Amino acid sequence: MQTAIFSYLGRDIPFSDTLHMIKDAGFDGVMLWWADQNFAFDGKKEQMPDLCEKAGLRVINAHMPFSQINLLWEDGPAGDDYCTHLCKLLQSCGQCGVPIAVVHPSQEYAPPPVNDTGLNRFKKLADTAARSGVRIAFENLSIPAYLDAIMQAVPAGQAGVCYDSGHNHCFSPERDILKEYHDQIITTHLHDNFGLHPQFPKRDLHLLPLDGTTDWSTQKALLRTLPIDTLALEVEMERTGLYTDWTPEQFLHAARQQLAVLLDEQPRPTGLRFVKAALRDVHALAGLAIC
Repeated sequence: MQTAIFSYLGRDIPFSDTLHMIKDAGFDGVMLWWADQNFAFDGKKEQMPDLCEKAGLRVINAHMPFSQINLLWEDGPAGDDYCTHLCKLLQSCGQCGVPIAVVHPSQEYAPPPVNDTGLNRFKKLADTAARSGVRIAFENLSIPAYLDAIMQAVPAGQAGVCYDSGHNHCFSPERDILKEYHDQIITTHLHDNFGLHPQFPKRDLHLLPLDGTTDWSTQKALLRTLPIDTLALEVEMERTGLYTDWTPEQFLHAARQQLAVLLDEQPRPTGLRFVKAALRDVHALAGLAIC
């Protein structure tokens, strides 16, 4: 099984520098953010795949923007325009050789209800991706019922699932998304958090695996039997105060080492500063942001 990590670590670092650090840490691939918000550090998104190839890294997937994704569930021209915008991004993924595009089914905790308008737009996204030679992966978010509805509406085989372990743990622990969608999962966002622990109301922390309270022992076998060849992390340094004294190189090497534990490549390391100690120091998690 190969390994990958999201190219954005939570700090503004020139894209080419990040790629070299990711490669040096032992990862095989990267996930990209497919928009231009970080142009000053990342450059044009269309140039990223070539830079990854030059750095010796595979592009595993690209994440579509999602700040206005709830518009897809609303009638009116704003939703149509946003759907058109996403379709153009999916087409550009195909033109740039990006194999998988990750799309959010909804955003935050109170999206509009599931309806035919939204389902038809998500079906249009899936169709556009397929026509562009891109596999579209819908991600489990705070309300997995939206993922369920979309996967039921999109023609069989035209879409897959991006399994987000952190979202499952902190938003919908009553569901076993990994088991339910196992054979439809085509990419992953692996990270950790403290679930529904009352001391951490801002839950989606994107910690390194093993640094939170996810029961990885029950997930390891399922992860290793997914119908994919790469497990990918979506972890960040700056969502908490827990990694702020680490260099990006230290963070990446710890990420690769802890992913190796999930793959049973090596035993759990003992020298790292595991974040479960933060349960005794809630102040370390002050000022967190929810994604």
